[in-house]
Amino acid sequence: MGKQAHKPHVKGKSLISGFEDQRFPMSDWLHENMREFALHSTRDESRYTMLFGKLELLISAHFVFDPPRNFSENFAPLGAFGYREETRMRILAEIEGSLSREGENSPYVASRCFGATASDCEATLHKLDRIRRDSMYW
Repeated sequence: MGKQAHKPHVKGKSLISGFEDQRFPMSDWLHENMREFALHSTRDESRYTMLFGKLELLISAHFVFDPPRNFSENFAPLGAFGYREETRMRILAEIEGSLSREGENSPYVASRCFGATASDCEATLHKLDRIRRDSMYW
């Protein structure tokens, strides 16, 4: 039996009206409602979606690197990037390329968002990918 998409409900009702068929309704709602504002800056729908996916991935990577108290170290809020394969692969290629080329001078290391060294960042990304693959949502 295959894994089924998570459909959050409260007392039989979807949490966000209009997003009943989405895997991550909050993420999809944010993507939809931030679009108008963001398109003033990017002016390109595909770039906006890529940047939104990157934001989701960075938030998830930080969650893995420094999990909040009372959360499992094997949990991350995956958002839509978890099932948008092409977007995820492009974002990871960009981040991993920066870590490989720039090492400790990578902006991802400098930010300390998901690691204090290039090696830490790479380990966090690998752990995030394992969590994504093991998730009940995929």
